[in-house]
Amino acid sequence: MSIKKVVVTYDFSDEPYREFMKRSDNSGLDFVHYDNIGANHYDQMLFSQLALNRIQVISISYNAGDTIDNKLLEISTELESADLIFHDSPRVAYNVEDEAIREGLQKSVETLVQSRFLDKSSFLKRDSSFASKEEAKKIIEATDIPMPKSWSVDEYFTSERTLPVILKANWSSCGKGIFYFDRPEQMDIFWDMDLYQDVGVWTLSKPKKENYLVQDFIETPSNHFTHYRVFATGDGNILGAVLSVSGNRKDQMEVDSRPGPYMGGNIYNCVDSPTYLGCKKVISNHAQGGSQIAFDANGKSKPLTDNDREVLIAHGYAPEDITLNPRLKQLANGVAKLFSQHGIVYAGQDWMQDKNGNFYFIELNEVPGMEIFNTLYNKDQGDDKTAMEIGTRKLAEALANYQK
Repeated sequence: MSIKKVVVTYDFSDEPYREFMKRSDNSGLDFVHYDNIGANHYDQMLFSQLALNRIQVISISYNAGDTIDNKLLEISTELESADLIFHDSPRVAYNVEDEAIREGLQKSVETLVQSRFLDKSSFLKRDSSFASKEEAKKIIEATDIPMPKSWSVDEYFTSERTLPVILKANWSSCGKGIFYFDRPEQMDIFWDMDLYQDVGVWTLSKPKKENYLVQDFIETPSNHFTHYRVFATGDGNILGAVLSVSGNRKDQMEVDSRPGPYMGGNIYNCVDSPTYLGCKKVISNHAQGGSQIAFDANGKSKPLTDNDREVLIAHGYAPEDITLNPRLKQLANGVAKLFSQHGIVYAGQDWMQDKNGNFYFIELNEVPGMEIFNTLYNKDQGDDKTAMEIGTRKLAEALANYQK
């Protein structure tokens, strides 16, 4: 079945932002605005592309005179008739000045979508990522999809404390908020709250165990750290896949260390900081200086380098015919369909391959970056805007033929 109607539970036009900013001065809400305005530009690209594919896009707007009950009745009717729903709780009614009504609408619409329409929704929750790393772990563990052995922080401290491991924050993205620990004292230092007092970190800014996950470290083939990024829609359609390759080499391991003084974000890598960890750099993300190799390449894909060929051969691929491994394709298809029942219409999946050729699901990115589309369709040229233009066009084409 093809998609005919999409309903967006928030207003993504520009005018509400202007109204919002009039009352956001000194309120702290300007941070919400800056986050939303970027998402707004992305939405405008995606939904305009959907319209070009002859899909009706309905955006719900909110006014000062709206009551929660009446608005919910109106929204419920629209959602019933929608083929797909896009929902982002913090952006619902954000331009409504009355705080009680605004928050009531946000929570009520969130509950409505989550309780009745989750299996046809792209769902972002009000207070957290619905598919956070911990939530994704629970969903995956109920299946036979392979993933690295994982622990909560408390579970890890009562275990045999296997090393090396990766400590990652639920909010981590673009390679940030991820730590490679190969010495036991690193974990001890990270969770020693007294040390944060010494570096002047506010109590509210200290790491909380419930916000972190510990994963067994997967040793990948080749002399580089690598991971796969697979971009797929919830019906299992893979729009593109790349192998991300670290800029540094394993035989030249670098330690993330910087000279003082320490402040703010560099308390873990400044050698003068009481919380200095001395972590080795194992990140392969494009945003952290890595590169990408395109699978199922076309004439517009990034050309292969000699280093790319070396990495591909180590991963079991023939450089002259780079087709995504069938087993990984099958696994990614299954993950996409699984999470479509949990409010994920499309996502970026991260996978790793060990030296024996086994694949492991690492995490799901429900707001994936679009940089792989420059690699796949623009010879690795262009900027974020170019990638977004290509990515939203490809995504809209895929959603137009979405099979629920």
